[in-house]
Amino acid sequence: MAVETITRIRAETGIEIPPALLFELPTIHELASAIQNYGVPELSSSLVAIRAGRGAVPFFCVHGVGGHVLRFFDLGQALPEARSFIGIESSGLRDLALLPASVEALAARYIEEIRSFHPHGPYLLGGHSFGGFIAYEMAQQLRKAGERVPMVVIFDTRITQGPRFWRALGPPAALRYAGRYLAVRWGQRFRAYAREPLTGKLVRAKTAVGKRLFPGWEAEYGGKVDAQTELPQNLKAVYEHNNTVLGKYHIKRYAGDLLLFKSEEQGEAKYYGWEELVDGRVETHYIPGKHVEILQPPGVSLVAEKIEQAIRARMG
Repeated sequence: MAVETITRIRAETGIEIPPALLFELPTIHELASAIQNYGVPELSSSLVAIRAGRGAVPFFCVHGVGGHVLRFFDLGQALPEARSFIGIESSGLRDLALLPASVEALAARYIEEIRSFHPHGPYLLGGHSFGGFIAYEMAQQLRKAGERVPMVVIFDTRITQGPRFWRALGPPAALRYAGRYLAVRWGQRFRAYAREPLTGKLVRAKTAVGKRLFPGWEAEYGGKVDAQTELPQNLKAVYEHNNTVLGKYHIKRYAGDLLLFKSEEQGEAKYYGWEELVDGRVETHYIPGKHVEILQPPGVSLVAEKIEQAIRARMG
């Protein structure tokens, strides 16, 4: 809905607004007045106040690969009223020239911005998918600067999404990772195969044969459609840029704690591997739904509850 709104505004006015304006100017009247009378307001930073709290340490959450923070709205509403919930949106959605050239540089820029809002720790950080790597790197840099980071919250991020993760593991951890990954992967596949009725097995076999014999089978019969083709130009550019910088990121070991939320539907059969990189505790929770759905009702209520429990356990 948000992308459609942005696209239609661009078609009518020629102006491509940053998604955060849908939070900053949440009514039709405010948005129309800003575009008609003053142009698009310049946002002061990448920070988007999704929920203004009253006194509790704020929780900062980094965008996914698409750069926007619209999918965090439900989580902001599910957290306690005292907790400020601040989304961190890609600066490239306002100006592509502002895009840093690495994960480390992205993290450093976002740290500058959150410090303008919250000068000293403790810092509560999180990120969804690609944003999990940014939050993880922010925590590394903040701890190096002497700040306290009680935990990093990772929403459905696997270390394999950053292809250079092997370098950080070293041979023993790499072997452990490979063994655990295969055990989880094939164990889940075997259980799923054993539970599947014979008709389901026959349909899958027919589909596999069709893919081999007939070019274009997957595209025509239920194959994936590239969802990025319909995005506004700045969202496409940010998406491509974030994928590029992630491919060059050399992830490092981390001495703190990590709170991991995994999608039941897509993550149950995958070993995410954070235990091989994190020296502290990795607390894992499975949330019903797919990759994006874990941040939507009904599962988002459980996510908010587990985040608050983890904060209280680490901060009192």
